Amino acid sequence: RPRARREAALGLRPGEWAEGKSRDEILRTLDARRMHGGFSFGGDMYEQCGRRLRVQRRVDRTVEEATGRLRPVDDTVILEGSICDRYFGCARAIPFQWQEVWLKRVESGPSERDLPTQPAAGSQA
Repeated sequence: RPRARREAALGLRPGEWAEGKSRDEILRTLDARRMHGGFSFGGDMYEQCGRRLRVQRRVDRTVEEATGRLRPVDDTVILEGSICDRYFGCARAIPFQWQEVWLKRVESGPSERDLPTQPAAGSQA
């Protein structure tokens, strides 16, 4: 395993809170194809930079779309409410698989900026 990848491992567990790093921090981890560890970062994921979300579960293996094969993965989690709803086959509401290098552990839950906004009473969306 590459050293930089292992140093980025947080060992996040279900129920813990994580915050998406800034767009600039994440871009520095991506290769020319905008990937890290075989996972792409883009689309709706950018909207979650800086937000705090609870870890739903760890990911130990994933399906390679091109081949249909299962492959093992390291340092990867799914965050509650973090799903694709606009890009790359999102009609399936696929949860994003977050590399821990794109996250930082936080001790508390969401701040006010992390919560969905509700329209004011009487206003129309």
